[in-house]
Amino acid sequence: MSLIKRISATLTASVDNLVDQVENHDAVIEASIKKVRQAAADTRVRLGRLQKDRQRLEQQINETKVSIRKWQDRALSTADEDQKKALQCLQRKKEAERSLQQLEQSLSAHKSTERQVADNLKQIESRITEMNLQRNNFRSRESAAKANQVIQKLDSVAGNGIEDTFDRWESALLSQESYTPIVNPEDEFDDEFNESEVQEELELELQELINKNKERNND
Repeated sequence: MSLIKRISATLTASVDNLVDQVENHDAVIEASIKKVRQAAADTRVRLGRLQKDRQRLEQQINETKVSIRKWQDRALSTADEDQKKALQCLQRKKEAERSLQQLEQSLSAHKSTERQVADNLKQIESRITEMNLQRNNFRSRESAAKANQVIQKLDSVAGNGIEDTFDRWESALLSQESYTPIVNPEDEFDDEFNESEVQEELELELQELINKNKERNND
């Protein structure tokens, strides 16, 4: 029996581990937040309806109070002339008072329900804020963890010769940067002769042009 339990526990742990690896935690949390947001939207709609119903009840109560005063005034105004009619007015006043009592009881219960729904909405909205903060926090932690994994992988690769490659590359660059081409120094003595020779060639060419021009003029 203990062997079966150990096998079952091993299989359960393996499945749980596989689920943890496969599960997209961010997507699961996002879906949960959407459900809670939908619950908040539904609760907000319900609260709005309750508020409108309460306003209608309050309006009915005010109208009933006006009706009570009206039947009372009518009873007083007709008491001397028509007692029967005055009694009917009082009867209507009594009916309005009973209706007012029922309306006030309904309003009291309605307000209690409205407060409860409003409190539920606050709790739901608070939970949404909390879940968003937790999600953002876990996203940041996940990003940092992934960044650390990348750094560890880079360090691991660097241990396999990458640093040596960078060292050789740097050595080659330093060698290229430190190379200075050899420039022959200026030979002033040779330059002096070259200038003199060029000057003589120019003077000879000029003299030839002059002679040719004289010959054309003589002709």
